[in-house]
Amino acid sequence: MVYNTSSNRIVDLESEIQASDEVDATQIASIMPVRRALVKFPDFERPAPDDPDETDEEQSEDDKYVEDSIHGIVADFAAQQKYTLEVRMDQFATDVDAWNAVVADPSLALVSARYDGTNENADNAELNPGDTVRLLNPATGDIVEKTVAGRLETIEVGFNVLWGVIVGADAFQQEFSESSFRGDAPRLFVMNVNDDVNLADFGKDIEKALISTGAPVRVVREVLTDELEEVSTFLRIFQGFLAFGLIVGVAGLAVIATRSVYQRRQGIGMLRALGFQPSMVLASLLIEWSFIALVGILLGVGLGFLGGYRLYALFIRDAGGAFTVNWFELIWISALVYIASLVFTIIPALKASRMPPVEALRQQE
Repeated sequence: MVYNTSSNRIVDLESEIQASDEVDATQIASIMPVRRALVKFPDFERPAPDDPDETDEEQSEDDKYVEDSIHGIVADFAAQQKYTLEVRMDQFATDVDAWNAVVADPSLALVSARYDGTNENADNAELNPGDTVRLLNPATGDIVEKTVAGRLETIEVGFNVLWGVIVGADAFQQEFSESSFRGDAPRLFVMNVNDDVNLADFGKDIEKALISTGAPVRVVREVLTDELEEVSTFLRIFQGFLAFGLIVGVAGLAVIATRSVYQRRQGIGMLRALGFQPSMVLASLLIEWSFIALVGILLGVGLGFLGGYRLYALFIRDAGGAFTVNWFELIWISALVYIASLVFTIIPALKASRMPPVEALRQQE
């Protein structure tokens, strides 16, 4: 994506690229401008200011209205969109049909998930398919009416290009160009390239071609990778703390085993006096401590499943993500913890198995 700056605005990105020798234009599949302007909702009011010094008299009438962004998109963008609609008008069989209709029909608009009736900053406004919404152009004071064709799903993660209200490019130019953030120029250009193109290198070439304008270029895949890497780093830190917890748990089991042998030496000596072989004592103790270790592992895995699914339900499920389990990692970590528990407890178990029968005659301290 190529963003327009406030000083050097690009109106026709394709011409800028063709005028440069830095980029092979044949590698570009499509260039889709996205325009953005300020819009207000005269039927919805913003929450009262927290500052008691800011009185209603100090605000103009339209300053009380909920404000947002309105975006104008072209047909190519609508056909290739990746935004899923939570709800749409019954006349549209698919989400793509709704997007294409918004571009073709200036009376239609899409709204973001902010208008699902739960956002206090949007006056808890609920806009459903088929509803009529009034939009105010703050630059001219004109009010237009749009029919809501659909409402976007909540985007929990990802690279968000559109929010607020979405209309076709022609409707945007006719009704909201005066309040555009970049004048006659689009806010940004979404660029699709051929599948065999190296995105990182191509992005650098685009920056070189547009160096005179200072337009920033963002490779969406790299941005998403960086965001996911930040999340992964946090999760790895969390895993590190959990690993320390496992080490403490295994060490605690070893301490309990050592203390258990000391406290039960009379009973173990009595078993030896009754004819129990060292191997039998060793096996009984290892079975006992293995049971404790396995119960702890199963409880940890179960609680981990419940906690992980809870986080998934809160943050990922609504965004369309799937709940997956890395079974290989889960199995080898569980096996490693079990083996470590055996290693740490086998020494006191061996000591107990070699205990002579005379220990049964000693007084418990």
